[in-house]
Amino acid sequence: MAGAAFVQSVSGFGMAIVAIATLPLVIDLKDAIALIAVFNLFVSTLTLFWNRSGFSWKEARPLVIGMIIGIPLGYYF
Repeated sequence: MAGAAFVQSVSGFGMAIVAIATLPLVIDLKDAIALIAVFNLFVSTLTLFWNRSGFSWKEARPLVIGMIIGIPLGYYF
């Protein structure tokens, strides 16, 4: 997980890709997915906290709205 967190910190994405390739070798796949989701939320929250001075909710609003609409649609369809 440390290597996956490093990839996330450097590139801004990719933690799940790196972690899902190795973690199911150690634990069950469903448990690995849940663990990666929680850990990814933690790392992303820390990244946002560290970069909060450069973050603008006004600029992020269209992305957040798109995610709120698009993620459930993508999940169900």
